[in-house]
Amino acid sequence: VYETAAYPTILVFSYYYIGLSLLGHIIEIVQPLAYSEYMQAQIFQPAGMKNTTLAAQLHQDCAKGYNNGNEQTLLPIRDVPAYGLMTTAWDLGQLMKTFFNRDCLNHSNILLPETLEEMLEPQNTDIALDMNIINGLGWFIEPDQQDPDKLLVRHGGTTLYFSSEMIFSPADNLGVAILANARGSRQIVSELAMEIFKRFRSVNSKTTPSLLTLEQIIRQVESPVNTEIVGDYVTDMGLISIQAKGDEFCGCIANQTFDLIPNPNGWLGIKQDAIDSLPPSYRALGKMQYKSQLVDGIEVIIARYNNTETVLGKKVAKKKIPDAWKKRTGKYRVQNPDDLFPIRETELLIENGMLYMRYKMPLLSDRPIQSPLQPISDDEAIIPVSYT
Repeated sequence: VYETAAYPTILVFSYYYIGLSLLGHIIEIVQPLAYSEYMQAQIFQPAGMKNTTLAAQLHQDCAKGYNNGNEQTLLPIRDVPAYGLMTTAWDLGQLMKTFFNRDCLNHSNILLPETLEEMLEPQNTDIALDMNIINGLGWFIEPDQQDPDKLLVRHGGTTLYFSSEMIFSPADNLGVAILANARGSRQIVSELAMEIFKRFRSVNSKTTPSLLTLEQIIRQVESPVNTEIVGDYVTDMGLISIQAKGDEFCGCIANQTFDLIPNPNGWLGIKQDAIDSLPPSYRALGKMQYKSQLVDGIEVIIARYNNTETVLGKKVAKKKIPDAWKKRTGKYRVQNPDDLFPIRETELLIENGMLYMRYKMPLLSDRPIQSPLQPISDDEAIIPVSYT
């Protein structure tokens, strides 16, 4: 088994933990300190982050993680530095104040002002598949919806039982940091951080939200759904299939079928009763609208939430499965198991004319994970990427 590039360079942004770990490894090579010691001496202490550490094991004072009100056994920490930062909301505030307040930055000796400016320079303005996602170096950048002349800098984080969100406006010297320790809290943490940010900024600036113009209201009219949306899409949540039911549409994910209803301007949404029947980890889909689109010559499904559009997944075509792969269907045993993150019930199967690898990762979920495979020869197959 070997790895190949998922897609050509400069095609689409993909969040990459290995790249961050590699940068941390380079730091350890060019100076004598371990990465955690370097961060403590060069970042945390100068920024006044007194309750922040980067360690290989959980600290005894760390918050517990919960699922449905029940305390959970936390996953082991590995892949430092991409993972393993333990901090507080107060310390994240100190970090934002130090980085983005020029007076503090000039006295901290952490970053040169020109380095910070480069970090906040959009890196992907010419990447069509990135849609509304604008990336700096280590930060996400987005237009301020209340003031188009300003930009917001933000970054969130999610593990199995913890979520976080930081939002900062360099122009206003105003930032918000929210942390939560419950499974499934990512969406509410993100929305809460933005709502708190808007309210504080509104108090300081005495601004009021702008109203819709007549032209914007007129555009909210019904238009037919593009039937080309029918098909199978690879997403980070698994394969999503969209099928036609007469003049209507339905979707399927993780063997769960739900009805889709037309929304204004040719978008599709999920019926409320269908949302309630979805597993909790998929219910965020119910807050979005969907449309197929050809972007940079690639057929994708677009998801829209709060007027922000992102690529949810890439359309995959069903291809003839070679006989050699048909003969390989059945159950498999992992040859090099990872005791920290075990994989169970591994199976190669064919469903609805497509080849899949199905397995379970008990520490993440009790539900099976199913990834489509595309054979490229009698001996090789690739996992199609979702472009998200």
